Amino acid sequence: MVRLPSYRSYILRVEEVREEVVDSDLIFWFQGDLGAIQLLFALFGAKTDRKRYFCSSLTEIEQAFASCLDPAFLVLSSSIGFDNIEASLACVDGHAQRCSTLLILKSAVSYSLDRYVKAGVDGFVLEKSIIHQTGALLAFFRSIKSGEPFFDPSIYSTGGTHDRARGVFRLTDREFRVLTLLSRGYTNEEISSAIGCSTYTARDHVNRILHKFGVANRTAAVVFAMRNDIL
Repeated sequence: MVRLPSYRSYILRVEEVREEVVDSDLIFWFQGDLGAIQLLFALFGAKTDRKRYFCSSLTEIEQAFASCLDPAFLVLSSSIGFDNIEASLACVDGHAQRCSTLLILKSAVSYSLDRYVKAGVDGFVLEKSIIHQTGALLAFFRSIKSGEPFFDPSIYSTGGTHDRARGVFRLTDREFRVLTLLSRGYTNEEISSAIGCSTYTARDHVNRILHKFGVANRTAAVVFAMRNDIL
């Protein structure tokens, strides 16, 4: 059973999220758990001078973008389907102002999020994270404001380690092997000998892992993998 936060911590978290978007116009298209929907209304539907558009169709999304001069955030639910998500993101691309997009996922996914990222999604939060107030929404808004994409850590908490490495982070089998060797302190030369490739190829494997994890060095990659139960 998930332990819900105390009422005091709940209220504090709600106020923190509201503070992050108090000066922003927001557009929503959300389908899902009633509790999550009610919480979204509580978080973003409160009295404000900025505009809030709660949409239930692609037509309403298009109308919202047509009437909103400066939308800061578009919040979508994965339940509306990829075609509708892609069409909504096309509205973002066609708008004069930059609008960041949050995709709320119905459940942790075992497939790659690449197609959503390529379509233009800036961050991902699980629906259960909204319901149980894990702070993922707050982390998303703060990450976007600092220019960084955001992935809810809860996305990585299910499934086998190798499956998660391949599915969520798109590591190839060889990259997963290289990551394992990195965790043992192997140098590029030692990695090349262990997997039967040149030192340059081993270096390229390491660099791709760093890029996929969004980290700067080998140590950070290993720490990241351990924190996300990949190793």
